[in-house]
Amino acid sequence: MGYTLREDLHFCVSDARVQFLDLRSMRYSTLLEPAQTAFLKLIKREPLLESQQEAIGALIRKGVLAHSVSDQVPSPCRLDCPASASILDLPMARFRIIDVLAASWRFLRVRRQIARGMAQKALFAIQTRRRPTLASYQGNLDAIAAAYRWSGLLTGVHDLCLPRSIAMAQHCASRGVPAKLVIGIRPDPFLAHCWVQHEDLVLNDDIDNVRTFTPILVI
Repeated sequence: MGYTLREDLHFCVSDARVQFLDLRSMRYSTLLEPAQTAFLKLIKREPLLESQQEAIGALIRKGVLAHSVSDQVPSPCRLDCPASASILDLPMARFRIIDVLAASWRFLRVRRQIARGMAQKALFAIQTRRRPTLASYQGNLDAIAAAYRWSGLLTGVHDLCLPRSIAMAQHCASRGVPAKLVIGIRPDPFLAHCWVQHEDLVLNDDIDNVRTFTPILVI
């Protein structure tokens, strides 16, 4: 018998702590003892003591975990290509004013969705708008990155990483650019952050900043 995590829950392990992201409420939480030790042993497939089995049972009753007919266990979030560079350190590509305005409009639309409690819908739109990767996507990637870089001067960037990154990821998806939205956390003191990444190249943040976060959701 195995276990699955509730569908809209995602987690990572950072500094030996289990951190959850609940997409229904866009809230973060961490497990307390003895549930944390029990959960860590569960995902490592280590034998559980009786008290730890009881802690797992409590997580099932709370709806965090569910029994599975297979022997699977939940897996923490993984980013296939860890970030190693940022496009912000490269010469900026040419941009058109119309592209900057389009980026600003997309950002404002996503920001309104988040303010109305529709962040999960905005995140799922990244997947539904994803087109097959174009063979000549590099030009689109450079143009989108430049447009969002300049649009930040119009809309501001402080504490706006989530709507800006969702908008950019949606834009990339609709233009056949293979990019992923990444939400990461830093546990002590707790901080969440969001960015967009193409393979190992960060498209809208500094590499030194991104490296301090552990991914908890990748779309």
